[in-house]
Amino acid sequence: MRLEDTPGVRVFDWNEHRQRNESSSRVFPLGPKNDTERPCWLQFKYEPGWVAPVHAHSGWTCTVIIEGSWFAAGVEYFPGQMVMVAPNVQYGPFKTGPNGVTAFELFENQAALPPIWDENDADVQAVKDRLGDTLDSMWSNDIAD
Repeated sequence: MRLEDTPGVRVFDWNEHRQRNESSSRVFPLGPKNDTERPCWLQFKYEPGWVAPVHAHSGWTCTVIIEGSWFAAGVEYFPGQMVMVAPNVQYGPFKTGPNGVTAFELFENQAALPPIWDENDADVQAVKDRLGDTLDSMWSNDIAD
């Protein structure tokens, strides 16, 4: 019997998104999809030049760099380094390194996925302009089944 044929076991291949050339992200729930109390993790790949504005989340997060790098407050973070952030603490902005960044971010629960940010921040407006309608559904429609 294959592992994925075992009741209660789900197998995901995050390489599907990691090997793309363009920026992408996908949410993987630990437990049932749309159970906002369950933990989850977000896998993301951002191209060089991507900026993640200053923001917070309503729950604990831990970001782990897998490939590439990104900068915050003049410091470059590399593969294997982690940034852990308490609920409602603002952090960033992050800007991708010269080769972009691939990382995963663990969330205390699915309810903590959407960022809390300053709507008047120019970086936030740039993200909204770049992502358009995708932004509103980004943290709910990209959850893996």
